[in-house]
Amino acid sequence: MRRLFKPLWVLLAVIFLIEAWLWDHLEPVVERVVARIPLRAFKHWLAEKIAAAEGGEMVPLRAGNRQHDAHRAAADQEHLVAAIAPRENLFSCFV
Repeated sequence: MRRLFKPLWVLLAVIFLIEAWLWDHLEPVVERVVARIPLRAFKHWLAEKIAAAEGGEMVPLRAGNRQHDAHRAAADQEHLVAAIAPRENLFSCFV
């Protein structure tokens, strides 16, 4: 069995060496291609489409405030809190 897998492992190692060599030599080309992709415009467009599908407005989230206000519900989560709170009272009779 070992005799069968040894050429496979060598082939796999050669493939990874070739991949690493290609990445080292083609990195500037890939970097230029990726720089041409309008990612900011695409992200903005996608956020607008998602907001339109949900029927809400776009609200940018800031990581700093989300950590500080982690104990409070976000504006888009308040309806969930309002729906869950009455159901919690249903289970209070079992305690």
